[in-house]
Amino acid sequence: AFIDDKLVSVVGLICHTTARMKHRGKIFGVYTTATGRGKGMGTRLMRETIECARGKAGVVWLECWCWTENPTALKLYERVGFKTYTTELRAIRISDTEYVDYWIMRLDLDE
Repeated sequence: AFIDDKLVSVVGLICHTTARMKHRGKIFGVYTTATGRGKGMGTRLMRETIECARGKAGVVWLECWCWTENPTALKLYERVGFKTYTTELRAIRISDTEYVDYWIMRLDLDE
């Protein structure tokens, strides 16, 4: 998403292509700059990305991961329909003694 020709928000989407995995997609790399925050850019871009995934043959659900220390991202994902189904503890190692947990979230496209 752009404001005055400046990139302010991005969302990545991967849709698998192998026969056993093509029913799945993954949202990744979601980010909105300070300039774009509070304007609904992330929500609109997420909704457009979800619709793009719906248009891919065979994709029936999307997954995304959210740091447990990022309540703003959690609210965005929940706003567009994602639901947390598990927590991956110590998912990312920050230092020898510090880790970050992830919420793993899912959105069913065929419901």
